[in-house]
Amino acid sequence: MQNNGFEVKDLFIHQFYKSFLILVKLIADSGATKAEWCLLNNGKKKTVFTQGISPYFLNQQQITEILKKELLPQIKNRKIEEGY
Repeated sequence: MQNNGFEVKDLFIHQFYKSFLILVKLIADSGATKAEWCLLNNGKKKTVFTQGISPYFLNQQQITEILKKELLPQIKNRKIEEGY
């Protein structure tokens, strides 16, 4: 059965996996020494911190490593809908 290009089973699978994720908006405020990350989900706010991210001092690979090592472990099963 089709539903706007998606099959019903695909919609069910999507909803099933979506139930394990928490969809959030991620807002970053970063300087050279520290970064504050605010995760917003249904009016709830969680703040996490990482070392600073400045493209003036860090290249793309270094920024990616900071995000992988410091940010991702703190946001665990959350899926970012929007980032600012």
